[in-house]
Amino acid sequence: MEALEAATVKALTRLQHIHCISQSSHPDNAQLHAELNGFVDGLDALRRTKVGADVTVPTALITDFLDQQISPDEFMPALTHRHVDAAQKERGRGAALHNLADALQRQAAGAAFLREQTSRAAVDSAHVE
Repeated sequence: MEALEAATVKALTRLQHIHCISQSSHPDNAQLHAELNGFVDGLDALRRTKVGADVTVPTALITDFLDQQISPDEFMPALTHRHVDAAQKERGRGAALHNLADALQRQAAGAAFLREQTSRAAVDSAHVE
């Protein structure tokens, strides 16, 4: 894992050098060419290093953060917040379903009571006749 981190840092450092050269008012094309070749070599080394490591990058980190130029450091807090919100919604749904079940049980008990009363009234009126 340390080799993977070292290769990543090296590639990012090269990328910063390339950015600095390209932003210069008089960029040195030979130096830029050498840095680009070094960056490509660094990416190849990074790929070779990654083969031995089992690294999984969540797609949401790339699409929702890196592609939107948002710091990856904000990924975990945002993911935690999203999961806390989802859990709270699920707890609310669970409470609503529990309340619905209670209401249905009360309604069913009331209906059974009414059937029992109606049944007794019918029996009583049959005995009276």
